[in-house]
Amino acid sequence: PAQTRSWDRATASSAPPPPPPPSAPGSVLAVWGTSGAPGRTTLAVGIASALSAHASTLLVDADTANPTIAHLLGLPVHASGLSTLARTASRGPITPADTLGASVMRSENLRVITGLVTPHRWREVSKPCIRDSVGALRLSARYSVIDIASTSLEKASRGASRDDAALGVLKRADRLVIVARGDIVGINRLSSLAQWWEEQERDIPVEVIVNRVSTAAIGPHPVPSLQAAIGAFMPDCIFHVVPEDEGVGRASLRGKALGENGARCDASDALQAIVEQWVPTL
Repeated sequence: PAQTRSWDRATASSAPPPPPPPSAPGSVLAVWGTSGAPGRTTLAVGIASALSAHASTLLVDADTANPTIAHLLGLPVHASGLSTLARTASRGPITPADTLGASVMRSENLRVITGLVTPHRWREVSKPCIRDSVGALRLSARYSVIDIASTSLEKASRGASRDDAALGVLKRADRLVIVARGDIVGINRLSSLAQWWEEQERDIPVEVIVNRVSTAAIGPHPVPSLQAAIGAFMPDCIFHVVPEDEGVGRASLRGKALGENGARCDASDALQAIVEQWVPTL
């Protein structure tokens, strides 16, 4: 189908033109989270889908540990948009035309830059590549959503590191979305992550989404319980909640983002409401 074709010379004549670039630099959102599969990629895809209802949006898989956006959306996995950008960066600055050329069309307002074909190729994504990519993304779409891996939270080592991509995005994003799983282990991991982030002294808006919240995992009154637990280490945090929902798995099996046609459920409705709160300030 047209929405899954690469934007290259072979298809440029038959595919619709890309949306016009934003009149002013767009906003870059980094979607980060704790270890332990909190659902970060699922929410990153859903956030990008929701934002695309408002304006041109780029979804970027910069997770060098577990790149899965292409699999989640049923897109071709034999080519990597991120690798294409990395090769471009090795030759010179990345331009908005390069980012669009490395992307796959998902819908009229949503394009996807797929991740590495295999995580073993993480060394391709250098610090200069991430720096130039984020700058080009701002000039390519009104919103850019970058899915990044959970990091080791250790002091940066000398030389190349698998964390370079995530750390590079965290340094340059305009807004950070932290995803934590809604159970006792997930909240404990969130406390460590929150402490590490505070030490970085980056003054950007931070949104916390507690995902997969259920009474079975957190007790009969999940939101007050979460408020008490998170307030102990993030006293001023206003967090968002997305419930545990079988509809998320059904959407994934169909290659759908949360909220796409035929993929609505309680979790997608909750995420849509969260994104609508953000739009006026993005």
